[in-house]
Amino acid sequence: MFSIFRDGDPKALMKQARLAYEKVVATRTADAAVTSARKRMALLCRAHLDKTFVQGAEQMALYQDAIAAAVARNTERPSIPKASLYQRIETGSLTVYTYLPPEYAEEAFLIGARYQRTELTAQQAILEMQALADHLLRVELHQTDSLEVLRFLREELAAAEPGDPLDPAEPLDPSPSPPLADPAGS
Repeated sequence: MFSIFRDGDPKALMKQARLAYEKVVATRTADAAVTSARKRMALLCRAHLDKTFVQGAEQMALYQDAIAAAVARNTERPSIPKASLYQRIETGSLTVYTYLPPEYAEEAFLIGARYQRTELTAQQAILEMQALADHLLRVELHQTDSLEVLRFLREELAAAEPGDPLDPAEPLDPSPSPPLADPAGS
């Protein structure tokens, strides 16, 4: 079912990645082979979501620098970066192309961009990405399990804060932290 695990022309591999995704999504049976294919696709989708989040953050940083340079030079502003529907994922010795529909790729990219612009805390970004991943798995891939997204950010957060900030026993507050009071009263 996954012929995307081979070398070749990137455009052809991207087309195969999309066809593989669409085939898994369209399959309605629940035999062992289909279940296995859905689980493999779920892992690829998680990698795609993580990579798209990171690209959203990185491209937003570059975009912000380009905007600042354009303003300083009084030149035309660059166009806002866009999410890619395809990702090139390294899996051990193999290079795999993955596909996600625009609504998922664009949302993951936007969450990464919002995180970069500090519109979201790390916890909020993790919660939003996890909700997106869970929706993708449940609605598109008919999976009841959840896959942990943004593990790298969770690990950074856990290393920076005592305890487990994402412990389900301690629900996260999705609202931003209130501003600190000015001790001078101004």
